[in-house]
Amino acid sequence: MGWISVETRLPKKLEKVLFHWVLTDSFGHPCVKNVSMGYMCDDGWNIYLPYHSFGLRADVCPVTHWKHLPDFPKFKPPVREVGKIIIDDPLNARTTEFAKKFCEDNKDMLKRLADR
Repeated sequence: MGWISVETRLPKKLEKVLFHWVLTDSFGHPCVKNVSMGYMCDDGWNIYLPYHSFGLRADVCPVTHWKHLPDFPKFKPPVREVGKIIIDDPLNARTTEFAKKFCEDNKDMLKRLADR
């Protein structure tokens, strides 16, 4: 489904959608086009971020179009065994190496914290 003009219809309240908005300068001229994920509520459009959202001022950041979110890609979580993770992802490998090094470098401090 393509972009829907806000003049044609609006999404349901609090439905997460993609929306196109334009930042205007102090003279009301459009200067930056943006696409964000967010929702509409009683007082206007809100950009959604995990654990946070913030509203757009309609006079400075007018929303022109919106569209439904696409289906999310299929995600295969890492294979887990009791007590450890089998790593098949380079990011997980880097995170695990960092954690091991941090624990080795801070053994004394971690022991003092555990003994409290």
